[in-house]
Amino acid sequence: MLGQAMIQGERVPQLGRSGKYSAVSNPVGSNQQPRLFIGSIKVKVDVFLLYCFLIFTVVTGATDGIGKAYAEELAKRDFNVILISRTLEKLKNVAKGIEQQTRRKTKVIQLDFTGGPEIYPKVEQELKNMDIGILVNNVGIMYNDEGRFLEVSDFSEVSVMDGGRFPTCAKPTTPSMLCQPQDNNGNHISEQMELFLPQWISHLGHLVLSYLVLKQLWKVLNGIRVHIISRVWRTDLKKYGGWAVVTGATDGIGKAYVEELAKRGFDVVLISRTLEKLKNVAKGIEQQTGRKTKVIQLDFSGGPEIYPKVEQELKDLDIGILVNNVGMTYSEVPVTLLSVPDANERIPAIMNCNVTSAVQMTKIVLSKMIQRKKGLIINISSEIGSHPFPMMTMYSSTKVFLDYFSRALNTEYKSKGITVQSVMPLAVSTNMTRRLKSNIFVKTANDFAREALNTVGYTHRTNGCLSHAIQSYFLQLIVSDSFLGSRMMASVTRKIRKSAMERARRKQQ
Repeated sequence: MLGQAMIQGERVPQLGRSGKYSAVSNPVGSNQQPRLFIGSIKVKVDVFLLYCFLIFTVVTGATDGIGKAYAEELAKRDFNVILISRTLEKLKNVAKGIEQQTRRKTKVIQLDFTGGPEIYPKVEQELKNMDIGILVNNVGIMYNDEGRFLEVSDFSEVSVMDGGRFPTCAKPTTPSMLCQPQDNNGNHISEQMELFLPQWISHLGHLVLSYLVLKQLWKVLNGIRVHIISRVWRTDLKKYGGWAVVTGATDGIGKAYVEELAKRGFDVVLISRTLEKLKNVAKGIEQQTGRKTKVIQLDFSGGPEIYPKVEQELKDLDIGILVNNVGMTYSEVPVTLLSVPDANERIPAIMNCNVTSAVQMTKIVLSKMIQRKKGLIINISSEIGSHPFPMMTMYSSTKVFLDYFSRALNTEYKSKGITVQSVMPLAVSTNMTRRLKSNIFVKTANDFAREALNTVGYTHRTNGCLSHAIQSYFLQLIVSDSFLGSRMMASVTRKIRKSAMERARRKQQ
């Protein structure tokens, strides 16, 4: 069988750079047996890769660093390599080196990944007739400016590029290993260890158990402080400024934040895409609270070009609070990535709405907050971003971005008087959740926003309310990433999808 190592003078097939096999003989009794056996395992792995993953591999960002290393290593394992990067000269040099060293075929595609969705039809055309078995998505950039978030000169390339595109040998025991060594008094050391080891194991067990108990106790006490004591001693939010800005402000959690902030004495700026809804919500707030309102009509699924308008509208306002709430999914029911309806439009839209909007809005308001040495930025993430979530891949991925973005930004600017809070709700009764009936587990948007605002000043990362914090605690305790990424979870999600589609079908009838 291909790749099978025989010990007694048989040939061991080895996959060479030319794609042919070379033979290595081994005399009986040679000390090379283990080495040949392990070598044969590597041969089997290489053959498995070649025959299971076809013959071509594609590597992005292939001219330097990890990408170049992947391209070279895959070529050594007999793959033809397609290299994609933006510098044609570098591409040709790397391809030439691979061809000379490994004699594998190469193909280069010059592409600047900082472009938008319009750049990918070219790639699709170039790859359509090739048997591609492996894709290595390596390309990525950082902003060139060193320092904090606000010191970055241009965010557009970073947002688009990083956001828009995963038998051993055993020797028999020797007699010397079976001898029981003795100490100077003639006592067997093994007998002493029988008494000595259990004591240390017991002490270690007590230490580990104490640590775990204290850790859980700290979580409980911290939860009481954040979600119960905060109801009595609220942070004075007015210290941050006079105006609050809320994106996605006409429905659900965004609308609830607007109304709660107005009740707490803030004038509010509402930003959303439907002008009529904006005017209705603003009118209701003015009538109920007597606070000033300002509306900005904006479709956040657009790119960086939409934000100069917002910056112009906000430049003369004393903005103390920004709530980055706007978000969208790409389908009404859970779907796999390739089943997304109108994927070429929907995928860039969800990236712009869920990710780029938070970065750009933060950049707009942060400068003046730093000048005043006070400010609060609230980013509405989701508990769904705590774990990989099949069938809602893009949505959960964008939410984990918001969580990490908030935590890192809070560290960068905490010393400047800026608080950045990540809010990770579970089920809230909104249009996105099809107006789930509220109960002990499902909060209304108004109740959620009120409790979440109480946590400001107590924590920079929260589930928003006591009910969701308890649910999250047990989820983190019981459910692992491996389960949520398992076939079982994918099956559960498919059943949810099927149920949602049936409900939608009945509603249409």
